Amino acid sequence: VAAANAGLDVLVCHGRDDDVVPFSEGERAAAILRGLLSREQCVAFKDYEMKHGVASDEVYDIITFLNARNKEADAAGAAPSSDPVEA
Repeated sequence: VAAANAGLDVLVCHGRDDDVVPFSEGERAAAILRGLLSREQCVAFKDYEMKHGVASDEVYDIITFLNARNKEADAAGAAPSSDPVEA
């Protein structure tokens, strides 16, 4: 992981009944990221009662996660990105 990315916060979401990607792989991805990033607590793992797909409670959790990071950036005085993908 590049030094510039070592402090990133990451949200990993996975369905407990996923029949495409085993649930254990979601857990493993979170564990690997915790080992690569500078703060173990910067990786959040959320699981859902669902198969392979996207659930409304998962989308809500993603929006909440992103909004919290935006508020942290605003409080730190970070300039807004001009790239709409990053904004």
